[in-house]
Amino acid sequence: MVALRASSMNGFKSLTGMWIGNLMQKGLVFHEVMLGTFNLSLGFTGMSGISWELTHFVHDEQDYFAIAPASMEIDDVRKRASFFNPIHVSGPSRAEVLEEFVGVPTAVCCSWLT
Repeated sequence: MVALRASSMNGFKSLTGMWIGNLMQKGLVFHEVMLGTFNLSLGFTGMSGISWELTHFVHDEQDYFAIAPASMEIDDVRKRASFFNPIHVSGPSRAEVLEEFVGVPTAVCCSWLT
């Protein structure tokens, strides 16, 4: 409601990017379709957000995501962490036939599967 009220001041022109605030909230998983990656949102700071690329695997026909392997080098950490700016992701998809970002419903489970 607050977003609608704020957007009303500019003729609702800023509404097109507001879906990002829901899809990429801290703790939610989203799939970047064009890259084929799954990311855990670590939240926003101002107009930018940070995410962590998850490892996707299948066990007994069920999808799972792991946050990180047991040990990582600093270069691996740099590859997994990424910043995003909602201004760049709120536009139309580059493929025009696919959604560029898709929310992924998840639940926390034991790590014995990895």
